[in-house]
Amino acid sequence: MGAGIAQVLLQAGARVWLSEVSDDAADAGRVRVMTGLERAGDASAGQRLVTVTGLGEVGDVDLAVEAVSEDVSLKRRVLTAIEAAVGPETLIATNTSSLSIEGLAASLGDPGRFLGMHFFNPVPRSALVE
Repeated sequence: MGAGIAQVLLQAGARVWLSEVSDDAADAGRVRVMTGLERAGDASAGQRLVTVTGLGEVGDVDLAVEAVSEDVSLKRRVLTAIEAAVGPETLIATNTSSLSIEGLAASLGDPGRFLGMHFFNPVPRSALVE
């Protein structure tokens, strides 16, 4: 899901930081995103993609989207780490189809900047986000 979300954001003109847990995972994520962009005929959008292996490397962003697996404790840990890494004005979003947005928001110091998004899979082929 994360690669698809990154792809559609790049195609919309955004600069995207894709954060993974290791260099290998970051390299694999870059390949997935670039493959999707090439299939869409928009490989040049990949110039705005930055892959990192830690949230501390993420630049100043307007929106941070978490897209880890549907495990509430994992999502809470990642969301807490995102909140610590980004600026106070950054909107923080989760991509979930089944977990409580209110429950996830409770793990944040400022839940007022938190939102839920549900992208349908495959993300680049769907014009719908709920």
